[in-house]
Amino acid sequence: MDYRAVFAFFVVLTLILYWMRSKTNFFGFINRQAIMGVISTLVFLGTIGSFAVMMFDFDPRPLMRQLGYIMGGTELVNYGASIPPNLTDTVNVKDVMRIDTDNDSFDEWMVFYGQDSQISAVIYDNDRGNPPVIYPYSLRPPNNDYLSDGDYAVSQDYLTSDNIRDIFIKGYPNMPFGIPIGSQATDLTIFRLRDEIPTGNPLDPPSDNPSRYVPVGRFHGDGGVTIDMGSKNVTVITKGSYDRSQLALRQVYVLDSEKKSYMDRSDPTKLGQPSVTTLDFYPDPPSEIVNAPFPEQVVLAFYAASCFTTKDDLCRHADQGWNAKEFLSLDSDAEATKEYNAGNFGYFGLPSATVSSLVVSSLNFSGEQPDQMSMVDITFVTNSPDQQIQTARYLLRFSENKWKIVQRVKLEAATLGQP
Repeated sequence: MDYRAVFAFFVVLTLILYWMRSKTNFFGFINRQAIMGVISTLVFLGTIGSFAVMMFDFDPRPLMRQLGYIMGGTELVNYGASIPPNLTDTVNVKDVMRIDTDNDSFDEWMVFYGQDSQISAVIYDNDRGNPPVIYPYSLRPPNNDYLSDGDYAVSQDYLTSDNIRDIFIKGYPNMPFGIPIGSQATDLTIFRLRDEIPTGNPLDPPSDNPSRYVPVGRFHGDGGVTIDMGSKNVTVITKGSYDRSQLALRQVYVLDSEKKSYMDRSDPTKLGQPSVTTLDFYPDPPSEIVNAPFPEQVVLAFYAASCFTTKDDLCRHADQGWNAKEFLSLDSDAEATKEYNAGNFGYFGLPSATVSSLVVSSLNFSGEQPDQMSMVDITFVTNSPDQQIQTARYLLRFSENKWKIVQRVKLEAATLGQP
């Protein structure tokens, strides 16, 4: 819940009441002052309460659940009361959702537990026993990892053509005011109901061994994790040590249509290999790419400008309309400019003026002071017939507030620093 919206609601309601009090005939023959006094007091308490919740990062839901438990004569199910006394200081119930997770037209209880800021979840179901037994089925990520280090959101969708919707749990950094619209998830875990669950006798005791809900995807990226439900591709962004240059490592994972999973075929505790791994601009290229503030951005943009078709790799920028010559020195006698104008694209490690595929695995630099020179190393693979990994080192000059590629130089034993 976004408590900022609750607070805004009470503020607007206060303004409406202030306007109503100025209208002497609004309530007609009813005692206007008495009614307005009661309503104003309630709204005032709501405004102060919602503001206090935001100010002190207080979650009122456990208190509300406990109050409902007491009012129900302690006959209702209170998952917080089931936590052993020796764990109540470190473990608490964050949320309880009613969701049909197994397509039986009954809404199971999905309970989220918090331990410090780490989130785990359990699905409670009553599908065994007579009378029914409420039994926990854990949502365990691979290697018993946590689902999130802060906030979370749950959705259901069809990852495959099966009739049962999969469970998507997105994790977010801790957000004291709730998850704002448009926030980027940093974790994504996808669970599927195990296909081979034996129906057996409903009177048999329940069991979660093997796990009833199986993780078919587990992703983490400090720059964001997104899934395209059309292609089913998952994109993971890892900023790592490239954050300074507004670059990041982008990996794309493709669903194994036969196994119906993103996990490795031989080791289901690990993700399968990504189909694309490349350095990319983060979160987006500079609006005026020719004025990019970092020399390594200019080199990356030069290679991206050679793409003529849009793909999931660095060629996804092919529709930006960049011109590779814009990143070369304006001096017609500069070696890089002369070689490009002469059509010697092999000088840059390119098979031709344009490429259909481009992956950059590393980008390093040395020196970037204005009015000085900078060296940039780039390691890349194109759609050349031999598909060989190449590393090129370029000398750039900062002139007229722009970094420009002057020439390619020989690689030396010393390696340049990462952005």
